[in-house]
Amino acid sequence: MAEDETGELLGILEVQPHKDKLNDVEQGYTVAITVSPQGEGKGVGKGLMTKAEEWSRQKGYRQLILNVFSNNHRAVNFYKQLNY
Repeated sequence: MAEDETGELLGILEVQPHKDKLNDVEQGYTVAITVSPQGEGKGVGKGLMTKAEEWSRQKGYRQLILNVFSNNHRAVNFYKQLNY
């Protein structure tokens, strides 16, 4: 979770372990990421994804994966900016 100094919720991230059944590779999987309207444009999403990447490295995963609908252009552009 991401909160501001007053405790207002700005964003939520859920990551979990995932095993690629085709290649038998353990990975981190970004299940969900949500940023509140109050958190938009403040780096909250980027910060949450950084936390997901740190979590994945701590678990020893070499990959962090996610799914996004191709017509969700805002999310696709966000992930492209982060080199996904």
